[in-house]
Amino acid sequence: MFKLDRLKYFSGVIIILFFVLMISGSSYAESGLALEEVIELANENDIDLEISGLELDNARLNYEMSRARNLRTESRYQELSAELAYNQAQEENRQTRTGIYIGLINDYHNIVELNKELDIAVKEKELARKRLEDKELEVEQGLSSRIELLQQQIAFNNTEFDLISLEAELDQAERQFRTRLDLDHLPELSSRIQPVGRLDLPPRSDIVEEAIEESFQLEAARINRELSEIDLRRAEAVQTPDLELQEHRNQLKLAGLEIIQVEERVEEEALDQYHQVEQSYRQIELAVDNLEQAAEHWRITREQREAGLVSASALEEAELEHLQAELNLDLSRFAYLINYFDLQNMIGVELEVLLGEIIAVISG
Repeated sequence: MFKLDRLKYFSGVIIILFFVLMISGSSYAESGLALEEVIELANENDIDLEISGLELDNARLNYEMSRARNLRTESRYQELSAELAYNQAQEENRQTRTGIYIGLINDYHNIVELNKELDIAVKEKELARKRLEDKELEVEQGLSSRIELLQQQIAFNNTEFDLISLEAELDQAERQFRTRLDLDHLPELSSRIQPVGRLDLPPRSDIVEEAIEESFQLEAARINRELSEIDLRRAEAVQTPDLELQEHRNQLKLAGLEIIQVEERVEEEALDQYHQVEQSYRQIELAVDNLEQAAEHWRITREQREAGLVSASALEEAELEHLQAELNLDLSRFAYLINYFDLQNMIGVELEVLLGEIIAVISG
């Protein structure tokens, strides 16, 4: 009952988390390619997902055959070995699916943000071009040196190079994304990340407890210890040489120590991920402050421009500063949401349940 309540709680939280990443509408023609449609296309076309599903099904079949054979032998050793193999296959399938979906979400958002960066880069190049023209005029009038003109030419060349690099990066990202989804043409992507408040987190001790409870590595270590116990009992039941018997005893001790190591590692990873969530929210707060300052600077610069106190270039520079601050806030919000999702994944929230509910909410 506790796990069910916990799943419902975190499902609701993650639905809210992903909802802010989605865009309205479901028609390619009307609103481009929505994130829920990306997930659907991945389910239909991603080869890695299909391979992982088939491997899991084979593992299930092997597990069922092993259980059927074990009905005759009633071997606890065989039962544990089969259970470990099947659980490992389930874990690998879960990690594969999680990696694919999170990768798609990251790629989707990266393309959206690259388009925004490209818009900024175009404006930066245009501003650098105007400054270069102004500097050329100043040199002609004897108001600036040719060294200053050369410096401005280098600055312009840098903005041009940055723009070309961004265009190439965007083209590569779109090509790879289109290939992954088996699309001939990539519709427009759009992502609106709404303001994100601090999402509720259980106490650190609860996070650690849940991570330990859900850890496959810890479960595997415990099964390995039980297998080592069986090996030792078998060795003690027959006339096993002392050296070989001591080796079995050492293996059992090592299996016990492995459990301690794994539990410590899981605890440390859970605490580190918890820290990442909190730290990424602090980045949001900093980005909000920076955006407010950039907005105020832009407002003051507009007033100064209207009063004839600053140049048009100064106003464009303030606008660019504001656009960059908006982009940084989007990036920090997205990083926070992904870190939060990773934490929920670590404590065992089922990916399939979450994605099903997310798609249902968006489609509804």
